[in-house]
Amino acid sequence: MNPYTNRSDVSIKSIKRSTRALMGCLGLISFFAFACSTVAQCVDARGIPVTLVRNDRLNDVAMASLGPRGEPIVQYNPRVLSMMALQTQRFFYMHECGHHALGHVLRRIPMGIEQEADCFGIVTLVRNGEFSDSDIQIVQGDLARAGRGDWTHLPGPQRAINLRACLAAAGTTTSSGPTLERDNDSDEMKSCLADMPDKCLSTCMTAFGLSNSVCSNQMCATTPTNVRSWRRKCEREVRNTAESDRANDASARLGFAGVVDKLLESSKNSFMSVRGSLDRTLDRDRIYNTQIILPGAEKCSIWIDDSGLSRPHYTCEIKASNDRNEIENQYLDMLRSIRSALPSASWTSSERIGTSGSIQKSTRFSETASNGRTVSIDISKRTGTLARTTGTYYLAVTFRSPESH
Repeated sequence: MNPYTNRSDVSIKSIKRSTRALMGCLGLISFFAFACSTVAQCVDARGIPVTLVRNDRLNDVAMASLGPRGEPIVQYNPRVLSMMALQTQRFFYMHECGHHALGHVLRRIPMGIEQEADCFGIVTLVRNGEFSDSDIQIVQGDLARAGRGDWTHLPGPQRAINLRACLAAAGTTTSSGPTLERDNDSDEMKSCLADMPDKCLSTCMTAFGLSNSVCSNQMCATTPTNVRSWRRKCEREVRNTAESDRANDASARLGFAGVVDKLLESSKNSFMSVRGSLDRTLDRDRIYNTQIILPGAEKCSIWIDDSGLSRPHYTCEIKASNDRNEIENQYLDMLRSIRSALPSASWTSSERIGTSGSIQKSTRFSETASNGRTVSIDISKRTGTLARTTGTYYLAVTFRSPESH
């Protein structure tokens, strides 16, 4: 019987988009060893998000079960997982997700249901473009080296063979492997894609402290997941670069004072008149590219908080560096430029040193009118991965809409 008839097909469709979101969340980290503790992207048959729970005493790779309040969970043993290839870790995650999505957890688990979860896992990964033929071969190799099986699982070699049978029954085919470039890619796109593996390698080793071998052969290998992620990044970079070039040209014609005047005017309507294309969407924020860039800035963005908890604001990244003196000098230069561009009669300023959170120094210009507009210049101190990859100190300028907006 085709395990993907009726109910299973519906379940696959219901998590297809969320599986892709999970991939984006994972980034360079494997299916289980990642920072997103609640895997809301995997849901059970009732639509309840599945949570990952580490269990070092678990005598298995992973196990789908229910938590103390009846919530769906996947327990996993990181020691056992570390012995497997990244592809096999992903397969086992989708296998356990399948138990929840197909409603197995509340029922008895005969051997056929374990095979159904195997089919769910491999077909989902292939249909979503996460696995190529070579990825399946890696998983089959790991499964073939598994033990003799028990009353719920087929022996390892038979499970490996059955993965192909699952794909055949579902009418799903694999690709021979991913390709970075396409014939119709622009020169800018091809150049960006060509740099991606090296950028990935540098970030992997610098930010995560992993070895060159691990980064090259696992985290930054040319897998379908990485290729798709790199293409998305490059498409966004190429588009943003083109918009940035146009914005710089417009800013050069206006001059510093002209850009400040335009930003102050546009802040009255949530910067609508200077918004570019939508760059990305976060949990509650929409982030736009801009049609003008504050002279001296490396990048500017417009942030719109749909929840209404914060005012619309136009933020520019001026400089990031490990040299505090360099940042201080640029802070003073920007302070003088902003002060000379603002109407002195209707604006006041105040400086704070060592204020709350990561802010090291801040000057805020405020419009004297009630609930008026503000412009702030801030030096922040970064820590952890962000500091290692971009610099410890960070200078930014932010224009905010009136509070009454």
